[in-house]
Amino acid sequence: MNVPLDFLHKMCSYEVEIHGVKVKAHLADWAILVDTHIYEIYKFIFRGKSLVALDVKTVTNVAQLVILGAGTEFLIIQLHSLDSYPLLLDDLFSQAIVCFVGVRISDILSYSINIKVKIIKICVLIQEHGLKKLAQAAGITLKQSTFSGTKTPPWSVRLFSAEQIRLAIHDAYTAYVIGSKLLEQI
Repeated sequence: MNVPLDFLHKMCSYEVEIHGVKVKAHLADWAILVDTHIYEIYKFIFRGKSLVALDVKTVTNVAQLVILGAGTEFLIIQLHSLDSYPLLLDDLFSQAIVCFVGVRISDILSYSINIKVKIIKICVLIQEHGLKKLAQAAGITLKQSTFSGTKTPPWSVRLFSAEQIRLAIHDAYTAYVIGSKLLEQI
């Protein structure tokens, strides 16, 4: 069965609000969709913002989701159900001009991720200070995030609610905003 790529592209797309900003998120478990959304991230990179958010969601220290984003476009790669290896993923990770920003990036690199991560240039490393404290240092006021769920969703599921999508990309988007602000100050 051949499903048109345009339909697949729209099928798992969400628009959620984080810190008062509408952010688009795309859930992908097909390599061709991952590659299509990486092209969207490249559009931001080639416009001069070479900053990309990176996060990993795990279940018992095994990566289930890889989250990548730039600007207000985010991609959630479902590693646990990926049909094949996305060709552009290696390309993105090997770009010398890209600076990756995220929470606990040093931990992310130690997870069992079934991705061939080459050299990652990390410009902003948000470690023990936490997002809120670093945001204050950068002159950013973060709105308190509220989630209706009381516990972290099981990241190994195939379908997510908009609320779970917001939870999945929250830290990556927040790190992106902080990293972007810090790079502007340099």
